[in-house]
Amino acid sequence: MGVVSASPRRYLTLAILAIATVAVGHDLVYVLAHGTGPGYGRAMDSTGHGSYWASFVLTATLLAGGLAGISAWQLWRLARRARSLEVRLAGVPDAPIGLLCPLAWSWWRPVFAASTAWFLVQENLEQVVRGNAAPLLGALTGDHWLAVPVLALVSLAIAAAAALVAWRRGALLARLAAAGRPWPRRTIASFGIARDVRPRRRALSAGHALRAPPLGSVRI
Repeated sequence: MGVVSASPRRYLTLAILAIATVAVGHDLVYVLAHGTGPGYGRAMDSTGHGSYWASFVLTATLLAGGLAGISAWQLWRLARRARSLEVRLAGVPDAPIGLLCPLAWSWWRPVFAASTAWFLVQENLEQVVRGNAAPLLGALTGDHWLAVPVLALVSLAIAAAAALVAWRRGALLARLAAAGRPWPRRTIASFGIARDVRPRRRALSAGHALRAPPLGSVRI
């Protein structure tokens, strides 16, 4: 498997996934620590979340929803293209399911790290703005000792979803390349997939025209 592309689009995707992780994970941490009743509201107000948190959650929802919509639209386009070549793709192997784990790992590490750092900085800044001493790493202990495991689990679920999209997208691109129908470069570049899966003409000789390039050769 190739190295994950460090393109600006990938960084943007990682930022959106980290924002979504913080939005979901933060509320879970506070609910687990303070309950869903008045205790939750008092905890949010006492730490300075009341003035902006609803706007932050709305922004995170819109960004994550937009990313999901774009990804679904791209998968639909690729799948429709592959269906139109069904006869030519007969016998072409699909992507190995075993690639999902390394893909999920490649997304989970930066998303978990970024969301944990974001949570820590946010909790400290809120206290400083309110005129209190910054708790530093104390923001991850005490009542909020569950922050790290909760963020780990939420980021893992989000990374798994991103990996599933990347895996399916890479599989479709590989099948299209096997049929001699490469996808436009600007479309291939999105969501962390390699920017070039165009088949070499020598690889499309009569003996190999229906053999898909291994998905591992597609940089994901």
